[in-house]
Order: sequence, then C-alpha cells, then structure tokens
Amino acid sequence: MLASLFFAVNAQAEDNALASKSVHCYIKATVLTEDIDALKAVICSLVEITKTETCVTNYELYLIENNMLYVFERYLNSNAGAVHGANVGEIEAMKNIFSMLEPIEFVLFGSPYEGP
Repeated sequence: MLASLFFAVNAQAEDNALASKSVHCYIKATVLTEDIDALKAVICSLVEITKTETCVTNYELYLIENNMLYVFERYLNSNAGAVHGANVGEIEAMKNIFSMLEPIEFVLFGSPYEGP
C-alpha cells in the first residue's frame, strides 16, 4: 500500500495584475509502476527544479494510497509554464515517467499571455 506523499512549493504573486494573467493546470494519473521509490525520486527531481523557478506560484503533487497521482500547478503566466516544461523536460527521469503513469485527465486554466 502506498503511503501518502505530498510536496508543495508555494509563493504569492505580489502583483494582483500578474495573478490575473496566471495559468493553472490540473493533472490526474494512475500509478502503473510498482517501483514507488523510483516514482518518488522523479517527483523529488521535479520539486527541486521547480524550487529554482521564480514564476511558479503553486506546485503540488499528491501521491495517494489508491495508486493515484494528482498534480496542481500555477504559474504567473504562460511563459513561466513553458519555462517549467522545458526545465523538467531536461531531466533524464522524465523520459520514463509515462511508463510509470497513465494520464487520465489534464485541464489547463487561464489564457496565453506574453509578459514578465
């Protein structure tokens, strides 16, 4: 049985105008792998990279006992989301993540915005 696992990186947007340009995404996936330690290692790598990104306002991953992974992400704008995608795409572990997970749902909120 999986133990609950929670990671969060939170920040507050100092400018409400920037907050209104934010983009959010919600991801739900079934955990396929039995190697939970390997999945946790990938999650830890994602969190460490995300901690260095200044335009992430919320980044939460929940690995729960019913073999589900829930991810909640929020960025100041769509550029920040694209930067995050490029950064996490660079780590070797990401190349195998879809053999560990089966995406069920991906929802993107907000609208594209070119800005700071």
